[in-house]
Amino acid sequence: MSMTRFTESGLHTLCWYLEIKILNLYFGSYTMSFKVSHPCYRLVFVLESDGKSFFADSEKEVPCLEGRWYLLPPFCEVTHVVNNSMKHLSIHFSASVEGALLLTPAENTFYFADENDVCGTVKRELAENSELSQALLFYGLCHRALAHVITPEDSRRILEFLKVPGYAGLLQFLNAHATAAVTLEKMAEISHLSTNAFVKRFTRDAGVTPGRFLARILTARAASLLTEKRKSVKETAALLEFSTPFAFSRFFHRQTGTAPREFQKKLS
Repeated sequence: MSMTRFTESGLHTLCWYLEIKILNLYFGSYTMSFKVSHPCYRLVFVLESDGKSFFADSEKEVPCLEGRWYLLPPFCEVTHVVNNSMKHLSIHFSASVEGALLLTPAENTFYFADENDVCGTVKRELAENSELSQALLFYGLCHRALAHVITPEDSRRILEFLKVPGYAGLLQFLNAHATAAVTLEKMAEISHLSTNAFVKRFTRDAGVTPGRFLARILTARAASLLTEKRKSVKETAALLEFSTPFAFSRFFHRQTGTAPREFQKKLS
């Protein structure tokens, strides 16, 4: 058998641009009921529960049972009803290609699986091992959960997108410079297309309109500024070049279902 670097299939390129980063970790229990759409992935392991807590989207309601994990994709609006009996580990992480292209395009559903052995490993790791060992395990769990739910269609969509001339430069530009001031005309110019041709082609190739694509990036960046970097709403609006803090707040609420100050309070 001859050696291969997987350049023909695109695997080499995909590995180069694939980025996964843990953003926040939460461990313990609380009592709360709310509906929210996060701009990141959330991987939740239920370690103890009386079965009365649940997650729900527009199609299903799934009880939180011990030994079950959930993967909640970015921008999936989920209702949480959680009581104090539910001890869990929640990993908030980003996963994208070139910082912008989401791995799972669906925004209206979440995934779950019953795996007592995996949840048992999480329990033991939290009780017995060091922080570095825990960090390595948590990253591995994020990779594992994504591999569990990503379909061949998801993979083909991303590989085909990366092959289109002009998109690589656009992704790099948006990853570094995305603000509310970026226009469709600017995105089309970077992609070397007319505006009309760009909108049609990008929507077909990415499975989402350019405006929605940019909104995803801005929302994720806003969430990071509000929670990780502790910026105020006014500061975040200015950094992302919204015309006013009110315009930013309206945008953020439309994307997540939560006002930025409320979002900041819940996650900080």
